[in-house]
Amino acid sequence: MIRRDINDRRYKIETIDGHVIKFDLLFKGKQKNIRIIGIYNPNNDKPTTNNIEKHLAKWMNEAINLEYETIILGDFNESANNKKKLKPLTNTIKNHGLQDIHESLTAAEDKLDTWKSGDNSSRIDFIFASEGFQESIISHEILEIEDFDTDHKALTVKIELKEKLGINKSGFMKKIKKEIRHIKLEQEDWKTIAEEVLETRLETLDQNTTQHLNRETIWKTI
Repeated sequence: MIRRDINDRRYKIETIDGHVIKFDLLFKGKQKNIRIIGIYNPNNDKPTTNNIEKHLAKWMNEAINLEYETIILGDFNESANNKKKLKPLTNTIKNHGLQDIHESLTAAEDKLDTWKSGDNSSRIDFIFASEGFQESIISHEILEIEDFDTDHKALTVKIELKEKLGINKSGFMKKIKKEIRHIKLEQEDWKTIAEEVLETRLETLDQNTTQHLNRETIWKTI
């Protein structure tokens, strides 16, 4: 779930059906744009894992080139506790400079598993973030989920943005596109231009003709 004022900032949404959603949150000002990727990696499904890994690498490289902050989170089905098993997704993410939030902000003895089934438990859910993003984190927690039946716990982070929210998406995007494509002229600028054109036309008209034309008529003609 994404708050409405955050939801209105979403842009360039891409998905891998049932497994991944990627979108960008666009800001203007001091706050860097943020790329968010949510993942469900099924257990023992190598083709799907390979496809997710390929897209992750592409999206992370794009984010680096665009100077976006990046957050990747979800159920990876790659156990942090099992040192022998291959971890293609989490290794790829770490190789791109993102950090495991729970690991980097929690003492080793306080790390908690996020999945439990019978006597088995493991840490297979993660939140990764680009290094520069960590200074924005206010708090992080692992919570029990009571609203629905699941064998997972919820990882949460609370962050502080450098920009106030509340701009609607259509207006915000329209403004960005205008600024990218051309210099925006305000209403006063257009008024000044029109008046200068009007003066030029008056100067070029025959003096006798101008006696029969008023400025209002010329203004309408322009």
